[in-house]
Amino acid sequence: MKLYSQEEQNAIDKALREDIAAHDIGEKEETETLEEEVRLQKQKLKDMTTKEKASYYVYYYKWHALAAVVVVALVIYLVTSVLSRKDEAFYCVFMNVDHAFVETTELSADFEAYAGINSKKYKSVFDTTIYTKNDNPMFAEDAYDSTMRLSAMFMANQVDVLCSDTATLDGYVAEDSLKDLHEYFTDEELDKLSQNGLIYTAKGADGKDFPAAVRITDSDKLKSVGIYDDSSVVYAAVVGNAPHGEYFRTFISYLYSGITEN
Repeated sequence: MKLYSQEEQNAIDKALREDIAAHDIGEKEETETLEEEVRLQKQKLKDMTTKEKASYYVYYYKWHALAAVVVVALVIYLVTSVLSRKDEAFYCVFMNVDHAFVETTELSADFEAYAGINSKKYKSVFDTTIYTKNDNPMFAEDAYDSTMRLSAMFMANQVDVLCSDTATLDGYVAEDSLKDLHEYFTDEELDKLSQNGLIYTAKGADGKDFPAAVRITDSDKLKSVGIYDDSSVVYAAVVGNAPHGEYFRTFISYLYSGITEN
C-alpha cells in the first residue's frame, strides 16, 4: 500500500535531496572514528521530520531491500525444491510419440497406486519427450538432441524401460543393451504372453533367440491415454543397466491385468 501519491512522493524526494544537501549527508565528512560518523548521521536524521526520514530510507535503501527480498525468495525456492524432491522409483521412456504433448500424470499416478509405490517419497516417470526420427528435416535438430539426451540418460543409469519399434530395439540388442525377459517372467507367463502375440523375440550377441520385449500398444490403458495412435506397433524392453528393472513385470501386469497378475 502506498503512503503517498506519486505527486506527493516526488515533492518529498525533492525536499529530501535539498535537505540532504543542506545537511551535507551525501558528502563524506572528516571523522576520526566510525563511532563518530555514526553519531553524526544519527543526529542529522534526528533533525528530520517523519516524512523526511521515511523518504530517506526509501531513497537510500530501496535497492538493498529489493536485493534482500530476492535473496529470501531464492532461499525459500531452493529449500522447497530440495524438500519436495522425489527419487525416481520407475523411469519409462516412450520413444517417438507423434503428438506434441501427451499428459501422462494420471497414468503415472495410477501406476504408482497399482505398484504400491509410496508417492510421497518416490515417483514414476513416463517420459514422452524423446523423439529420434530424423526423416523430417523440420525435426532433425530435435532428433539429434533427443538421441544425445537418451544416451546420457543410459550412461547415468536413469532409464528402466524403453518403449519403441522393433527396428530401434534391434539396435540396442546388437549392443547387448536389453535384458532377457526370462529374468522377470516365468516360462508359463512368457508362453501366455507369446500366445497373445505380445512377445518380441530377438537374436542376442551369442546368436541365440531370446524374449526381448513385450508389445504394449494393445493395452487399453495406453490407448485411453493416446500416447500412440492405433497404427503404431510399439514394444517395451528393459534396459541393460536399469536401476529398477524389477518394476517391469508390474508394469506389464498393469497394462494387461487379464494376462499377468501383479
